[in-house]
Amino acid sequence: AAITLWSSLLAGLTTFGLPSALIYHVRHRPKQTGDLLASALTMTLVLSCVAAGIGAFCMPHWLHQYPAWGIRAAQWFLLVTPLCAAALIFRGALEARGAFSLSNLAQLLNPSVTLALLLFFLVLHRFNAITASCAYIFAALPVLLLLVWQARHFFDRFSRPTVAASKLLLSYGLRSY
Repeated sequence: AAITLWSSLLAGLTTFGLPSALIYHVRHRPKQTGDLLASALTMTLVLSCVAAGIGAFCMPHWLHQYPAWGIRAAQWFLLVTPLCAAALIFRGALEARGAFSLSNLAQLLNPSVTLALLLFFLVLHRFNAITASCAYIFAALPVLLLLVWQARHFFDRFSRPTVAASKLLLSYGLRSY
């Protein structure tokens, strides 16, 4: 838990309510979906990278009671923090377009892939703290790929992050956060 918790925690903390802001504003401004999604993704990726960097720096202090290999593993697993944050944004985009079944599938897929990976390592007699952590962390990859694939049509060739869309999203997002 000490190894795997941090990437999800930091991803959730660094969204600043952007998934719910995205849902609200895409529903009210469907023509701006591409710019809103690009802005939300950009802000979330930047913030989650900064948080992962700070987390990696602070990890030895936070986990001082754990062995060095556990701290080092937790630091390395912070690399997936931006992927976890992006998944939250893409789920918000799908929900904004009414694709709740796909969003729910993404939520169910993560623990299903985790369980499959845990059983895989158990059958191979390779089950330990690191491989179990890998199962939890890397189960997010197929989920993210599914979300990106489903949200790809939200972008048009003119979609880009804008200051106006970022302000709009943050204004709502921080209040809902």
